[in-house]
Amino acid sequence: MDNIINWLLENNSSQIKYRTMLELQGRGKDDIEVKRAYKNLLDSNELKFVMDKFKMKSKWEHLNALGSY
Repeated sequence: MDNIINWLLENNSSQIKYRTMLELQGRGKDDIEVKRAYKNLLDSNELKFVMDKFKMKSKWEHLNALGSY
């Protein structure tokens, strides 16, 4: 399992790092690395992309989840 967790933590995705630390490693939200991962998540282009979709007037069904952002 440690190999899988290490592989997930090496991922460039802020979401994956954050959730791996919380859900698989059981770290608390007060952990310095978890806080850093959370900040990186909030600053990420992926989150900005999703939040921009909340501002759209088109329906979610017309979005391509695999599209570029």
